[in-house]
Amino acid sequence: MADNTQLNAGTGGDLIRDIAKTVNSGAKTQGMLLDIGGGTDASPELFLIAGQAVKAASIPVTLASDQGALSVSGTFYQATQPISAAALPLPAGAALEAGGNLATIATAQGAGATGVAQPTGGAGVLGWLSGIYNKLLGLLSVQVTTAYTPGVASGSFTTDATPSTSASILSANAGIQSFHLSNLGTATIYINNAGGAASETAGIPVAAGQTVWFDCKVSNAQFNAFSTVASVPYFMVVG
Repeated sequence: MADNTQLNAGTGGDLIRDIAKTVNSGAKTQGMLLDIGGGTDASPELFLIAGQAVKAASIPVTLASDQGALSVSGTFYQATQPISAAALPLPAGAALEAGGNLATIATAQGAGATGVAQPTGGAGVLGWLSGIYNKLLGLLSVQVTTAYTPGVASGSFTTDATPSTSASILSANAGIQSFHLSNLGTATIYINNAGGAASETAGIPVAAGQTVWFDCKVSNAQFNAFSTVASVPYFMVVG
């Protein structure tokens, strides 16, 4: 007998899968196969068979809610594993950079000038830096032979006791570098640093409460002070 049987033969009945096991019996055995290939007419046939199969040909299994503990056997390792390797892969460009930043630095360093050599024993960047340091050390060496003593002491002073009278506050070539003058009064003080008499039109104004710095190296002439008010107090810091 042939496998498979058509129900209601001659009327287009369904074809039922069965197997004619004629060796054991003349009767046919119905084929009970579980098709997990899909639920549409176009889905391929994919029968669940006994034994281990790939995931696509298998169905998930859910354990019973009252399932007891299951033992797990095998070899287990800690989270961090020791390894031994002759070489490890590195990120692209890490071991040997072709072009990029290192090549740019190598090109940007330029070349040394003609006739310029590193100090004896020097090499590389440190060799050049040590040579620069040695040269600068000689150029920046300063030797003080005499102590500088200003010829005029710092302190508090006042303008002339007579209003609108020019009076000397610093003689010519007094031996100082500079001084600060702070106006402590309420009237403006005028300073002439060119040696002439100070006045409202011939002098640098120092307003009440203002401090002005004067450079004596620019002019070694006598400094004169003037105010329209008598005895205007000021403080002078000589440097």
